[in-house]
Amino acid sequence: MKKRIVYFLLSCSFISSSFAQKNSILQNPKHKEVFRFKFINNTIILPIAVNGTSLNFIIDTGSQATLLLDSKLIDSLALKNKRVFTIKGLGENNDIKAVKSTHNLLQLKSIQLNAVPLFIPITTSIDFSSSYGMAIHGMIGAALFKNFIVKINYSSKKITFYDSAYFDKIKCRKCEVLPLTLKNDKPYITIYQQEEKKKTALKMLVDTGGGDAFWIFEDQSNGIYIPKKNIIDFLGVGLNGTIYGKRAKFHQLSIGKYHFKKPIVSFPDSTAIDIKKYLAQGRNGSIGSRVLKRFNVIIDYPNKRFSFKRNKHFKTPFYYNKSGINLIYNGKQIIADTIEKISNKTNDDNNETASVFTVEIEKVLVFKRVVNYTINHIRKGSPADKVGLQNGDKLISINDKEAYNYSLEKINTILFHKKNISLKIMRAGVLLNFKLILEDEL
Repeated sequence: MKKRIVYFLLSCSFISSSFAQKNSILQNPKHKEVFRFKFINNTIILPIAVNGTSLNFIIDTGSQATLLLDSKLIDSLALKNKRVFTIKGLGENNDIKAVKSTHNLLQLKSIQLNAVPLFIPITTSIDFSSSYGMAIHGMIGAALFKNFIVKINYSSKKITFYDSAYFDKIKCRKCEVLPLTLKNDKPYITIYQQEEKKKTALKMLVDTGGGDAFWIFEDQSNGIYIPKKNIIDFLGVGLNGTIYGKRAKFHQLSIGKYHFKKPIVSFPDSTAIDIKKYLAQGRNGSIGSRVLKRFNVIIDYPNKRFSFKRNKHFKTPFYYNKSGINLIYNGKQIIADTIEKISNKTNDDNNETASVFTVEIEKVLVFKRVVNYTINHIRKGSPADKVGLQNGDKLISINDKEAYNYSLEKINTILFHKKNISLKIMRAGVLLNFKLILEDEL
């Protein structure tokens, strides 16, 4: 049988529209369903039951297909009707193989998605869970969005699905509304780049699964250039490996009436992404959740509308990782620690009118199961590179506080924002100390 090639787009999406999911049912008598979501690495995560087994999914409008990330699930979920495909994914490595399974049932409370095709890569070694600190089993996009009106409140971390058969349009006071273009079940809007007196329209994928801000494809024929002042950086990972590119600042990008001055923009390298193909299709890049989270949005596939209004995060400055350190979770370990145990004692001392209270403080040895953080990438020429930090170094403490007391996102906040950082690193059993002085290279 001849191999069929399936190409991944940004956020691990597929081209062929025949994979789009139908038969979406919302059984709640209110014709809507509300979820509180986890927001980690600027992505929305929801539990979804696949054939009765609850799994954690990234909610990704940039993904046309529904994707499972762990090949072990092929057996544990008893998937049927399986066929093998060859996939060209994001990243710099070779093509990978994936299994397609049809006729699967997905459920989120009262939402039921019938006969969903699932795609499971079987030769990739990318571990998405290590970047989240929790098991990430899959990504889902079009199957959830194409038949519902979806409101995402990034301020309260709530996502609401409305049955479009009962809700024509969702009210949104003071919302800006832009037309939504759908291609291969993925949503696009037009934004504008302003450089001095020149204004350029950019067709951008709305990508809730993208944790960055703006990804732009360089297109010199249309006057879209990478600014001279830029840095080469690690942009993330795809199914096919590491994605590199450049970061720089644009003068201004505008979404409707909202303007972002000096936003940080990423330009993915053509070795990981087929930029010429996307430009030929009229696409100029994508808007990720580092921008989307500044708004509360309504993504309305049935009516082809994108509604949005600013929230409390709107004025958050654009940051990038000035340290040059990219960390991942690397499992857990047991450590020994001491705590102070306080006990009160009463000594009447045969005195009927007075009692003596004494406080005893005892040190008790306890064992804790804590997370490990490991450096998996150092940006060349960055402060971390200059002081000699290396891939594989284990982070013990940051600014004199044990690393396991922080979430990964809190550590990243320090690496993005602080100017002076002290680190203790374990390397081959030796404890090392480093000091970083961070400066804006852009």
